[in-house]
Amino acid sequence: MPSLRVYSEMATHDDATAPSALALLRGREVELVLAVRPWHVAGLGEVVRRVAGEGVALSLWPMLSDEDGRFLHAGNVARMRALVTRVLAAAMPSASALKPEPRLDVMLDLEPPVDTLRALAHWRLGPAALAAAAAFAASERNDRAARALVTDIQRAGATVSVAVMPHVVLPGGRALSRLAAVPTLAGTDSVDLMLYRTLAQGYARGLVSRQRALRWLGHPLKPRCQRGHAHRARLRRHGRLGRRGDVFESGRPGRRRSRREGTGRHRLRAL
Repeated sequence: MPSLRVYSEMATHDDATAPSALALLRGREVELVLAVRPWHVAGLGEVVRRVAGEGVALSLWPMLSDEDGRFLHAGNVARMRALVTRVLAAAMPSASALKPEPRLDVMLDLEPPVDTLRALAHWRLGPAALAAAAAFAASERNDRAARALVTDIQRAGATVSVAVMPHVVLPGGRALSRLAAVPTLAGTDSVDLMLYRTLAQGYARGLVSRQRALRWLGHPLKPRCQRGHAHRARLRRHGRLGRRGDVFESGRPGRRRSRREGTGRHRLRAL
């Protein structure tokens, strides 16, 4: 498994798996983590064959509709399980050609519901607190259902990676996860710790500067994560991939941007 991953959430599947993009990933031995929404499933077999044909490692990143919470959390495990079943049925027949290993990976992104995230980002804590209390009451049942999802994926012949928010490696992280309506998973094949500037700066609503957020990226969270998850831990960071000027964006892989333009929010998430 490559040690470097790129998370493609905003780019279309055609852009993210274009020959030029895949050549860039292959040349740097970077794994492509590709978001899969419900409307992507029908064409997923062709996408997997295209990536496999270029010798690029692939992880599929199932995402529900925004109405269903998008990311895996305590309130949508059954819906996510149904989507993952469809994803595996569409992808596994083509997955045997994947290189460097013949195993497809499925990324489970453990984050609070999108509405809760938006409420927290704007400090509207009332609705978020009510949702958290309900999730906390059902946390054990939700954990069991989420672990069953991991087992389903592994029995189908794929590996499971999980993306977690930074608080899980801090003291009291398990309790914070429960309050955030995020299930606790065990038995996954790798763990990616989400740690990037916009995560800290965005939720602080101006209280954390860009410079301070960047300094936090050097905080010793990775050793904590590795102590908890041994060799399976990686840091997931926001960034760019490629030679000078190479930026992946929705609709424009490789387009050069000026410093004034910035990189926008359509860039891929790079570990």
